[in-house]
Amino acid sequence: MIATVGVYFGTLTKEQKQENYEKFLNNEIMVMLATKAFGMGIDIDDIVIIYHFAPTGNVCDYIQEIGRDARRSDLQGEALYDYDTRDFKHINRLHGLSTIRRNQLVEVIRKIDELYSINLRNKRENFTKRRNAMLLDAENFAYIFGKSISDEDNNNINKVKTALLIIQKDFENKVGFSPINVRPIPLFSMGFFQVDKRTQSKILKKYPDCLEVINEEKNICRIHLDDIWNKSYNNYSFPKFKYLLYSKSDELSFNKNFDIIPALCVSIEYTNDYNSKFENIWDALKNFIHKKVLSSDYVSLQELIDALTRDLSISKYKAQTIAEVLIASMDSYRKKYSKGISPIIKERTTNNGIIKYQFNVAVNSYIKWVENGFRKIIRNTNNGKLYLINNKCSRTNELSDILGLLESMAILRFEMLGCTNSQLYIYVNQIQALKNILNNPHRYENRLLDMVSDRHLISVKMLTYLYESDMDSNHFWETIEDYFLGKIPEAVKQKCLEENDKIRF
Repeated sequence: MIATVGVYFGTLTKEQKQENYEKFLNNEIMVMLATKAFGMGIDIDDIVIIYHFAPTGNVCDYIQEIGRDARRSDLQGEALYDYDTRDFKHINRLHGLSTIRRNQLVEVIRKIDELYSINLRNKRENFTKRRNAMLLDAENFAYIFGKSISDEDNNNINKVKTALLIIQKDFENKVGFSPINVRPIPLFSMGFFQVDKRTQSKILKKYPDCLEVINEEKNICRIHLDDIWNKSYNNYSFPKFKYLLYSKSDELSFNKNFDIIPALCVSIEYTNDYNSKFENIWDALKNFIHKKVLSSDYVSLQELIDALTRDLSISKYKAQTIAEVLIASMDSYRKKYSKGISPIIKERTTNNGIIKYQFNVAVNSYIKWVENGFRKIIRNTNNGKLYLINNKCSRTNELSDILGLLESMAILRFEMLGCTNSQLYIYVNQIQALKNILNNPHRYENRLLDMVSDRHLISVKMLTYLYESDMDSNHFWETIEDYFLGKIPEAVKQKCLEENDKIRF
């Protein structure tokens, strides 16, 4: 029997997607079961029914998606949907996963303050000559948003850039100027590599002065990639050259002639009594986790925050930072490093949209992973520098994740140089304005962030209103037109006010 239903979703291969798309386009299959990955950019003029099994997230998305229907004037299209009030808890959850939170903005500000202090003390030439200007790898901020910037998608680097711009623009709107000016720089021209002595000589013979040895023991070198590109490979764009270099592509003759291995240089400053501080915080976390493993209870993030606040006598704000980075670190470990079959943590969402977690016995493997990583970081740090070699045998990404967790605990402060990702140019106009926020983080408000949250709440309540109201097609489209013109139904406003009495329409 010939299949009449095709599938299309994000994790399919490019070839599978193209095959199913062409079959649907050519009417070889009559139904496409798909996620939003199929809707964007698809222009097939004879689709007559679009059926939503669940809400899509906001009114704009929904209207765009049903707009794929009946693009030919001689066809009558229908937009149908199944609806359950519980569906919207998933939308709220997805919104929470994808947006930036206020405490994350404060952590970004804290990281800028730390890096600025390091820059002033060290006066590194590889930043910039201007005292208040810093050229920073975005990896420095990765842990704040839950996963490494080196992940396959670009979502995290975009969050870093967005957070910095939100901070800057909010200051400008409030007081007319910003204590920081940010300009994301897409590429950098210098990289760190492990290069054996014989290869060092070969490179310097062909590209004089492009290489500098910065660690003799591990043969870590700083290489000016733009020198190599300008002399031999400017037939490629610089981004293409870098991609071929770091991916070890045979297309680039440099890779055949010179064996170099990408590396990271991590500057680390440990806080006073960092060992005892780690043991104190880690014991509190382990005790909480082990109790929940024994009871098999599902617990909310707030319960963990309350426990840390009580057991460690720290502020709720600091406890929240540790708790959020811990959960994100567990998720990263589960997805990328865990070799076990049993999940270390499960999650579920309650009817009111609160995510709860259940720790399983396998979480002990995560605990040992962090403890071993902490010891390895201490053991391999020499004169405040840790070099991570990005080869198959190294644990570069693992140690990067663990460094972020340790910084959230105030065990250490770190700065990464030599990543293959974007850099950020940050010019600090007035450091005191940032310190004022750090002195009273609970009082920091960001109106731009509030506006995003307000718009999401309005959109969800509006979509709920459209789904639950028994209105005919004409009334539906009149309501939509009014909404896009800024006229929000009173029933929607009332529902929004019930959740946030400070919302602005």
